[in-house]
This record gives sequence, C-alpha cells and structure tokens, in this order.
Amino acid sequence: RLLRTRRSAIESFSTAHPSTSSNKQTSIRPSIYSRSQPVDSSSLLRALESMMQVYMPFLMSKVVSVEREAIRWAMGLLRNLTKTDENCASIAKTNIPCLISFVIRDSPYPIVRWTEDSLEDWALLVLSRLATNYDGKEVLNKCDATETVFRIIGTGGIHETRANSIILSLAGG
Repeated sequence: RLLRTRRSAIESFSTAHPSTSSNKQTSIRPSIYSRSQPVDSSSLLRALESMMQVYMPFLMSKVVSVEREAIRWAMGLLRNLTKTDENCASIAKTNIPCLISFVIRDSPYPIVRWTEDSLEDWALLVLSRLATNYDGKEVLNKCDATETVFRIIGTGGIHETRANSIILSLAGG
C-alpha cells in the first residue's frame, strides 16, 4: 500500500510538472554560453541552475531562509564538483557561472562578514576553480566576472587572494 501511495505521488508530480516527465524535454533552455553540446536538460546541473535562478531573490535579504540555505548547500556541492576539469567544463556549459557571479556581486553582506563556509566564500572558491578551466574562463569573461571580483581587491585576506587569482586567470596570466 505504501508503495502504491509513493507511486501515485510520483505519477501525480510528473503529470503536474511535464518538465520532469522522462519522455518530454524540460522548459529550461540551454545556456547561450555553451561551447558544444549543452548539458542534458534533466541533469543535476540543470536542476541546480533552475533552483538558483528561482531562489536568487532570496539572496538579497539578510534574513536566513530555507531558500538561501538551499543555494548555499548547492554551492557547496559545486565547490566539490569543480575539483576536476571535466566537471568544470560541464558547469561552464550552464548559466551557473553567471549566477555565481551575481551571488558575489549582489551579496547583502560586506566582504569582511564573509565567513568560512558562507555562501559567498564558497561562491568565490567555485569561481576561482572555474577560472582555471578553459571553458570556465570563456564563460566567466562573458559574465564580466572580473568586474564582479574587482571590488574585493584591497580588502585583504583569503578573499582578496582568490579574487586576484580569478583576475589573473581570466586575463590570461
């Protein structure tokens, strides 16, 4: 009986949301920054991209919300995924790098309040790893990531070090 209930819940979800149906394409459009084949529309990266786009308005508030925490943990996942060049190249085929750039640019917190393991700290780390990848460099240059991280220069600490490495990587240094 429990299995039937779960099955009917899954069926009702997939009929209510045709974008999650296995036989239909999702409505999330491929990134305009793709160098080759876009990332599969039903992949985890597309789900993260969609969630980040929907929850982005919640980042402007200093109130801790479930949505902000969801993006923070998604950023933690991206932090772990960007340890390999192959994953960086896949992430670069989405709009995630631009969304990460917006997280840093539009943070409601001053840079001195970016603590270890904060959303902004993880976002900066993901950007610095993407900046070392060929595909990542290309998309970050299109997103004006240099302008975004330039405001961090002069603040000192690990954040300035990461910002400098991003700027140097994107400049071809």
